[in-house]
Amino acid sequence: MMIGEVISWIGSLASIISLFLTWRVLRKIRELQEFHIFMNLVPQRLVDLQKYEKELAKLLVDFENSQPNIKLKLGDLRGDLTSLQRVVDESMRPSIQGVIDLIVQYNRSQPSNRQLVENIQAELRSVLREVKNAVEYKRLAK
Repeated sequence: MMIGEVISWIGSLASIISLFLTWRVLRKIRELQEFHIFMNLVPQRLVDLQKYEKELAKLLVDFENSQPNIKLKLGDLRGDLTSLQRVVDESMRPSIQGVIDLIVQYNRSQPSNRQLVENIQAELRSVLREVKNAVEYKRLAK
């Protein structure tokens, strides 16, 4: 083997190692970015979701007279759930999508259905618990 071939082989190996290390660094940067987005956005969304849940409970007391306000709150809730769905892990997305689907179903129902709003509220509580647990886990893991 000639010295030129050895140097070429070492250069190729160094190039492959450099590519692997660059890929690994970029992956870690992305993980850190996702973590910081999650930790900065999700706690505020949790506060908003808790507020919506309490407001829905108040509006359910006088359901017949509160229907326009319920539709407005559900529209706001749907927007916040959609933005939350973008930053959470894949495991939480189906439950969030379930609440969004219930909201869409409520908006499409002609006679407003109190039971459907109660189902939305119950599923929202489930999502709140799931996301709270995820936030606590991420805080402890990092």
